[in-house]
Amino acid sequence: MKNIVCDWKFEKDSVINGSLENGDIKIKDLSNKGNNLEMVYLGDKNNISKHINWSKDNEYIILKNNIKDKEGVFFKTQDNCEFNSLKFENGYTIEVILELDEQHRDAWMGIITRDGMGKELGKTEGEVEILTTLAYNDAFQWTGYSLNRQDNLTNWSINATSEKARKGFHHLAIINDGKNTTMFLNGITDIRNPKEEIIGIDGIEGKGWYIGAGMWNNEITSLFSGTLKRIRICDKALEKEDWLLTNFEPTFCLKGSQQQRDIKPKNDNYTFAIIPDSQYMNQAKTDIVYKMMEWLAKNKENLNLQCVFHVGDISEEASDLEYENANNHFKILDEKNINYITTIGNHDYIDGGKNYEKYFTKERYKNKVSFEENSFYKLNKYFFIEVKNQKYLIISLDYKYLQDGINWAKEIISKNKTIPTIILTHDSFDCLKGEMYRTENGEFLWENLISKENSIIMVLAGHEFSNGHRISKNDFGNEVIELLTNYQDYPFGGNGYLRILEIDEEKGIYGKTFSPWVNDIPLKERTSYDLLYLTSEKDEFFIPFNFNQRINNL
Repeated sequence: MKNIVCDWKFEKDSVINGSLENGDIKIKDLSNKGNNLEMVYLGDKNNISKHINWSKDNEYIILKNNIKDKEGVFFKTQDNCEFNSLKFENGYTIEVILELDEQHRDAWMGIITRDGMGKELGKTEGEVEILTTLAYNDAFQWTGYSLNRQDNLTNWSINATSEKARKGFHHLAIINDGKNTTMFLNGITDIRNPKEEIIGIDGIEGKGWYIGAGMWNNEITSLFSGTLKRIRICDKALEKEDWLLTNFEPTFCLKGSQQQRDIKPKNDNYTFAIIPDSQYMNQAKTDIVYKMMEWLAKNKENLNLQCVFHVGDISEEASDLEYENANNHFKILDEKNINYITTIGNHDYIDGGKNYEKYFTKERYKNKVSFEENSFYKLNKYFFIEVKNQKYLIISLDYKYLQDGINWAKEIISKNKTIPTIILTHDSFDCLKGEMYRTENGEFLWENLISKENSIIMVLAGHEFSNGHRISKNDFGNEVIELLTNYQDYPFGGNGYLRILEIDEEKGIYGKTFSPWVNDIPLKERTSYDLLYLTSEKDEFFIPFNFNQRINNL
């Protein structure tokens, strides 16, 4: 292919000369353009074998780097090679085949980096301490300075942190068609690709590229740890059929079903619905959120839907446009007079919470729930909802100024000791290796409010990239349900997944996870990520909980 400008296979047969033991190998550019790579070693050469080795079949290089060791290996383009001067005015395709290390060693570990800083080119906006870089930290990030802009825009991949993501090779493709840049991970692109025009990759005369290292302020600040197999770069946008790989394994395995199910609650059970952090969808693919709201509105009676909870981060940047989008989305629920309650997330605070406060006012909720004039305190609020013969007190707490919210909530609860209470807040739980635990905010909330107030029966939160549920005992020895719901690290910022909680007051909660968005994708067009229902133990579950008995003990 004539448009290939460099092609590096990190295999023993591609070594021009040198050896790993001496730390001086040179990797041949298979495009025959002379853009060869040379090895760079930081630290004591007696320790080289700790940081770099060939695979057993000599077909790729395994790196074990950590910048904190002040030792490690990376590669750089040779001085004065043609590739160093290219600026890709007409577009480009950068493909990388790699495997992640099982241990995440460096934050924002560099994979491909252009030497230099934006401020050396007179760039004045963004992260002027870098020039261009492909890095990894939970997801892959491509960012840099183009020829036509003063700031560095960023592309993000779908998340790649699971155990599956660290076993097996990934294919990354960064495609610029001369105007727009899109990143693909294993054939899937996320919604976080800049919409602005991006022309070329700016560079500094006399400076080259690094492979396996990241820079900040002209210093090496991260090193890649994992397996490098191949990097190929072209000076045009390639179609998928021309990529190095065209068939891909899923980045992480989803357990689910494409079969339609009857989600109508049994007998006279009722449901609550949880909307996870919707920031990416609301910012870049609003039709997904529209489908979620439309489905809830159409299925209000079928679900016996009593309330919808949004766990925060309605927006990504708290912009006027994002909140106009959100306003239109929630109007769909307004038209069907569906109860809903929101809480403010950290991204909703980017403007100081002004847009959140503007759009989610007292008036918005007035016809949704039993409304009381003193139900708002700053960005905290509470409501009552009547369900069957039971009244619930719902308290939405501002996670940022938590102590103020706790003090206010205690006053509300003290006047309603016999009413079961549900707490909604943005940041309260996380999961590590499948185990759910409380975050710093969550522990503070538990110690100062939840465990001390026997009427609190449930806590709902989002924020962290995970899902989980468990039951804890408060200071009175009674059960409290804790639920974490967030799918924003899934393709398209959540792929439209909703959590549906069916409440059986005698038995407990039946949790289901369904995507109205996927429901409208023709079956033959769905990817391995497009599952109608998610059915893992975190997505489809039963929590035994006798609501009537628990409430009678208040």
